[in-house]
Amino acid sequence: MALNRPTLASSVYVNSDPNDVGPFLTSNAVDGNRDPDATKPENSCFGTTNEANPWWAVDLGAALSVLGVLLTNRGDCCGNTLSFSFVFYHPTLRDQGHVTHFKFWGPNDISGPAKARVVKFRPHAGRLYHILAYG
Repeated sequence: MALNRPTLASSVYVNSDPNDVGPFLTSNAVDGNRDPDATKPENSCFGTTNEANPWWAVDLGAALSVLGVLLTNRGDCCGNTLSFSFVFYHPTLRDQGHVTHFKFWGPNDISGPAKARVVKFRPHAGRLYHILAYG
């Protein structure tokens, strides 16, 4: 459903060293590459700048029924990025100011390099899905 769909984020991390990892484009999270190692040339990781409460979102284009979201931490470093996060959705783009549903999980549920977790929902339909890293 989310493969190659439009994405948004609070910011995008840009590494100033061209020999280091990156770029961390928002679209990397939905490109179909599940390799969590950002040091590889085919990098498929997304990252924000160092900020309070960073977020990432995908627009599915229409309100679609989603039962879960697969999240994976980076495997080469930064394995606690998603350790305290929220997942929530908006039925339409117009409803962005009103959180109609969210799923919460706390510390240690997805902490550690390359750890993955499927966050399951009650059956619902949403268009815009947000991942918010709290802290």
